[in-house]
Amino acid sequence: MNSAGAARVMNSAGVQARLLAHAESMAAAANSMLDPASAGAGRFEADVKPGKVRAHARVTAAGVYPIRHNLKHNTLLKVLGNG
Repeated sequence: MNSAGAARVMNSAGVQARLLAHAESMAAAANSMLDPASAGAGRFEADVKPGKVRAHARVTAAGVYPIRHNLKHNTLLKVLGNG
């Protein structure tokens, strides 16, 4: 397989769907660590974007509360199993 073919496969809709499923699972795990009373103050969100060679998934903190929670408790690292 040539590099152009590999890039098409790694950016395909199927790969993006699989990456998004993993990122959403991580976001859900991170959100479960937040205080339920602060639910309106923001959440962790997942998204996926195609790249030049492969698609990229990410989990981001959408709001001040999850940003501070991540800074204080390393929430996203814990979700990955490294914290």
